[in-house]
Amino acid sequence: ETTTPKLTIWAAFEDWAAEAGLPYTGDMSHFFKDLKTVGLTFTESRPRIDGKRVTCVQGLALLPD
Repeated sequence: ETTTPKLTIWAAFEDWAAEAGLPYTGDMSHFFKDLKTVGLTFTESRPRIDGKRVTCVQGLALLPD
């Protein structure tokens, strides 16, 4: 299953929303709660990446450019 850092997904969303002219007034925690509200299924984990604990989501990934 895909594991992606939450900050990576959040930053991509912020960039996309800004480019699309769609303001999002929530913060990162609200964004992930909103994703669950609309039915997306994912879990959170805190694996070590380069020796540091990083909050990630399992089950969500970004499409390649």
